[in-house]
Amino acid sequence: MKKNRFASVLVLTAAGSFAIGPVWADVKSDQAIAKAEEQFAKGKPDEAIKSLEKLASGSPSVEAYLALGHLQELNGNADAAAASVAKAVELSASATSGQKAQALAASARMALKGGSGKSALDQATKAVAADKNAHSLGTLASAHARVGDAKSAHAAADAAIAAGATSSTAHAGKGDALSVSGQHADAIASYKKAIEFDKTNTAAKVGLTYALVAANKATEAKAVALEATTSDKNSGAAFAALGYATSAEKNFSGTDASWGEAIGHAQQGVFLAPKDPKVHVIVAKLFEARGNYDQALASYNLALTIDPGYTEARTAIITTQFRKGDLDGALVAARELVKQNPESPEANKMYGEFLARKGQYKEAVPPLEKAVAAMPRAGDAYAMLAHSYHMTRSFEDAKDAYAKAVELNPTDIGIKSNYGLLLGMSGDTDKGAQVLAALVATPGYKSAAGYANYGWVLSRMKPPKGPEAIAAYRKAIELDPANGGLHFGLGWAMVFAGQFQEAITEFDRAATMDKTLFADTRHGITRANYRLAVANSTSTSTPPDFAKAKAAEAAAEAAGRPDVVVAEAIANYEKQVASGEAAAAADAARRAAANAGGGDDSVDVGKLSKQLQKGSVSQRVDAANALAGAGSDAAEVLGYAIETDSTIVVRQAAVNSLRKIGGGARRALPYLRRYVNSQPTAQITAGKDEIALEMMESDLRKVIADLIRRLG
Repeated sequence: MKKNRFASVLVLTAAGSFAIGPVWADVKSDQAIAKAEEQFAKGKPDEAIKSLEKLASGSPSVEAYLALGHLQELNGNADAAAASVAKAVELSASATSGQKAQALAASARMALKGGSGKSALDQATKAVAADKNAHSLGTLASAHARVGDAKSAHAAADAAIAAGATSSTAHAGKGDALSVSGQHADAIASYKKAIEFDKTNTAAKVGLTYALVAANKATEAKAVALEATTSDKNSGAAFAALGYATSAEKNFSGTDASWGEAIGHAQQGVFLAPKDPKVHVIVAKLFEARGNYDQALASYNLALTIDPGYTEARTAIITTQFRKGDLDGALVAARELVKQNPESPEANKMYGEFLARKGQYKEAVPPLEKAVAAMPRAGDAYAMLAHSYHMTRSFEDAKDAYAKAVELNPTDIGIKSNYGLLLGMSGDTDKGAQVLAALVATPGYKSAAGYANYGWVLSRMKPPKGPEAIAAYRKAIELDPANGGLHFGLGWAMVFAGQFQEAITEFDRAATMDKTLFADTRHGITRANYRLAVANSTSTSTPPDFAKAKAAEAAAEAAGRPDVVVAEAIANYEKQVASGEAAAAADAARRAAANAGGGDDSVDVGKLSKQLQKGSVSQRVDAANALAGAGSDAAEVLGYAIETDSTIVVRQAAVNSLRKIGGGARRALPYLRRYVNSQPTAQITAGKDEIALEMMESDLRKVIADLIRRLG
């Protein structure tokens, strides 16, 4: 038997142990267990363990084997402890429900310390099924946290605390749930509560150490971990935590002298707990801090050998793959990890980030939404989600996400810059301008993005502040002269300032500098030519000449970014002129120019998409009509509505918008093809109204078929 070189003050009621309280089979066993504990506390572990071995073999019971297993674990013999717990579980089959839950919870905790999360969760679930109490539920919370299921972990922990407000295990389980949710300040409070109710709870002390490090309180974390190793000298988890906190004190500097001390503690943790995957992960993290990536990878793989589903190790390996430049491979691995661990906030966060980095913003939104729902304090996840909303033109959602990101990252000027922009895009230009004015006025501020965003918001204010917007864009260009997007923004600022010819020049310059802006610049040139024609008409009191505007619109449509506003305004003008209403047509053209707004880049696709899916019939029709202004970005949304909406007037509106979008509607082709290839439901005894609907449906299918041919 392995000798314990240290006296222990731990008792059987430790939350990290197997007991939930004195539920002994009889007075004799109770006395024997109490005596063994006393012997152990006096530094006589061999005598204590031998006496319990004799008790368990002579009077086998759940309590005797759990008590034996606990002392064996405290003495550093994890294998013998596991065997004793397994025997307790075996005996619990014919024991009371409370004893059965006690044994199964102990088995779950053994798995948490030296096995797989899946096994721990299975045993903890069975423990709760046997007897739903504070200890079994608290253990279940810790098991859910281990496998990354934050939602279930919180539910189990809350139920545990409700069942026993003074249960150390319950509060430790809540700490684990809060930790996996990234709510470190709250986790600290829960772990401290657990320790308050049981000062020998080593698992809570270890959890508290990591939560304190995450909260940038490394010195306090080191003190907690040191106390844990002093009171439980055979806890590998405690030594690993001490190593982690020691390195954290020096910001995980691999070149600092403290690194040797830190890795020494962590490797002592491995020696004491070779089957604990968390211990191997800590060793890996310390090797990473040193730059020893091969050794780190070996330790991560050791953790996965013990627990193949251990998310913390897998996310670390995938992140390393990404850092080495293999984004595609990391993305594939992250997708598989989320498939296997769908409730893991960390896995979803990583997957969403990789998708966003690949430019797959639409696909990035669901996993990032899932991540922030489970991790309400994850500022980086909120920032990435906000950016993904922005890129998919869900401006209202982006504004709210950026507001949260600013709250969580108050010193990040990039996030604050985007927040100001999204305030403007979602309609609150005054507040957006205030945020950005304060930002660019910050001493030493030299970010082109902030000035460009400020220019955008200024140009969209009512009335537009065109000259101020132009000045802001010129400052941005001064800071980043090779950025074609800044010239594109300047072009729009000039449109708002009435400098139409200058705007056209800037749009062309932007397209030359950045080929990806070609379609959007054709759209801008269309708007500038239209407003220029109207302005010339007003100053000369002659009919407007829309020849250049029509040519520009044809080019914009061919590029996939037509200006729906201009196309409709010109069509209406020509229709009125043909009807002999030239004066009224000119007035209408001037009003259209005045109300034409900007480049339709503030059409909130996300907001309108929700309205198109969940609004009333009239609201859905309005949304379908408005989405035409978003161009190709709205094509899939409109196509989905055509395929799924039950009301024909909504489908008609969606089709009309796709026709206006022109070439940009190609993204809707899969939806359109499925729709025309489907078979409409025939009415055998159709009345007048049903016949009218069937005719409308037939006409709509012909229009869609024609649109498909034109889109190719």
